Amino acid sequence: MVRVSRRGVLSSLVSVAFAIGGRARAAVPGPPVARLSPVTDTYFGTPVVDDYRWMETFPRTPEWDTWLKGQADYARRVLDALPDRAAMPRRSAVTTTRWK
Repeated sequence: MVRVSRRGVLSSLVSVAFAIGGRARAAVPGPPVARLSPVTDTYFGTPVVDDYRWMETFPRTPEWDTWLKGQADYARRVLDALPDRAAMPRRSAVTTTRWK
């Protein structure tokens, strides 16, 4: 029986992702940039600035929906640009079944 270390497998996967991720990112336009709109709250005398409070609005705003869709589209382009992307779920399934 082959003994597989979770730490070793995860470390290898992260290394591979960084190695091929750099090449994929070079070919894909960057993600949308979120607007900064600082709001300062004071907690127990300590001021805390939240530049992205506008993202917490409810109901959602058209600006938030547009930004979120841009993020999702960017993530999809990056993932689709990875070499051998179709084989990744299969390899992951093989690796994770060994831990059961």
